[in-house]
Amino acid sequence: PGTTILVCPGTYTKQVNIVGEEKSAIRLIAFGNDDEVVLQGDHTEAAGFYLEKVTNVLIRGFTVRDFGNKPTTASQFGWGCAIHLADANYNIVENNRVSRTDMTGIFLSNSANNVVRHNLVSEIDPQGYGAGIWLNGRRSANNLVFQNYVFGQPGTGIVVWSCGPGNVILDNNSSNNGQFGMHHDDTEGTLIENNRFSYNAGAWG
Repeated sequence: PGTTILVCPGTYTKQVNIVGEEKSAIRLIAFGNDDEVVLQGDHTEAAGFYLEKVTNVLIRGFTVRDFGNKPTTASQFGWGCAIHLADANYNIVENNRVSRTDMTGIFLSNSANNVVRHNLVSEIDPQGYGAGIWLNGRRSANNLVFQNYVFGQPGTGIVVWSCGPGNVILDNNSSNNGQFGMHHDDTEGTLIENNRFSYNAGAWG
């Protein structure tokens, strides 16, 4: 707990698991310029970074791509994401570049009081539905989604679905997605303010 790990430039493979309270407050920081520190999948593992039951973890500055259990095609739907928070609270995901994962870029499930900011999310599940940033579950409450740039998904830029109250979707750009800039469903008490949604009418539109 509390360890800071500076990750040098290079291409790294396999899912990174940060699971359990004993892993709380770990800080993983890419020590390089944009796209120099890459976590590379091969569509056989569901997530790039998987955080479960941890608090105060930081994921900063990584390029994460090609994760998920299988690509979506005309005959199958894949599932996966670049960064998955499951029952994980008070964490920060920032300044990452996420692309080409199956179904979802950054996924928060039953996770509260997290900050997702300054991430670039593009081309998620390009042959399927694809959502850039997705919040789900009644315990997903009081999260801040701030100043992210989400574009080029065939489905939706930002999804808030069946969540708890108090989530804040603030000052994001969501453009050129295939159905919605944002999909907000079965959720109360969300603040949605100063976002820019444009040109969201592609194959699903």
